Amino acid sequence: METKTWLKIGEVAKRTGLSHDALRFYEERGLLPEAARTEGKFRLFPPETVERLGFVQRAKNLGFSLDEISQLLNLRQSPATDSHQVLELVEQHIREVDHRIAELANLRQALVQLADTCDGSHPTSDCPILQFFAQSEKKECCHGTH
Repeated sequence: METKTWLKIGEVAKRTGLSHDALRFYEERGLLPEAARTEGKFRLFPPETVERLGFVQRAKNLGFSLDEISQLLNLRQSPATDSHQVLELVEQHIREVDHRIAELANLRQALVQLADTCDGSHPTSDCPILQFFAQSEKKECCHGTH
């Protein structure tokens, strides 16, 4: 193995902005191939590792799980595979994002209703918001959202 083209973990970390721990974690999870080792046990990564980590980070920034990213990487490495599987993963992710958006909209509405119960002029001992949090589970506010 010619070491001048291989990158030590510190160089990969510097180029990607990821910590050594993150790189080791990605390696353990299989998002990076197992690093080669020098005689001194230093990890050595091929130069394409930086590009691969960019792929991982962009997918992660779009909210894909590490398992989904692993699937995308596997599909990417199978160029003969039809891209409909990639599209299915993305469409499933869109449905999950839409579901989370709906949950957050419901949560926001419940918080708005809770905020509407208080005009901010009460001592905290009479605050309707604090009273709501202190009440028993049987009482509901805000369309059953707790």
